[in-house]
Amino acid sequence: MSELEEERDNLRMELENLEENLEDFFQLVKTSVSYELDYSLGSIKYVELLLTHLNVDAEEDADVLIDTAMYVGETIKRNYNGTWDISEETDERYLQPVVRGLSDGKKDFYPFLSANDFTTEPAVGYFLGLL
Repeated sequence: MSELEEERDNLRMELENLEENLEDFFQLVKTSVSYELDYSLGSIKYVELLLTHLNVDAEEDADVLIDTAMYVGETIKRNYNGTWDISEETDERYLQPVVRGLSDGKKDFYPFLSANDFTTEPAVGYFLGLL
């Protein structure tokens, strides 16, 4: 199995258990910023508020950033009719999960890279501003 196929299998398994894997993240958002996540585009600002409130660090808070990436990526996928894939780009995006095929002419969204970048440029509206 190639590295690309292996990453696609890993992503598929992660997505099969998405709701279960994000239970703790949903609870963290609910208790920290008093919002119940619902996969709406508006909910992303509460995720951004959480990250800002916790002053999330890319190295120290990797679990929170992984959950953020999965939630934001899935929210964008659902709202813009996209699909998850693994990037074959030959730069820093290589083998990164990506949400492709977004409606309204939106560009591909790299949730893990974006979540990591958020830690250096935190702002409400950051994630949706990348589309």
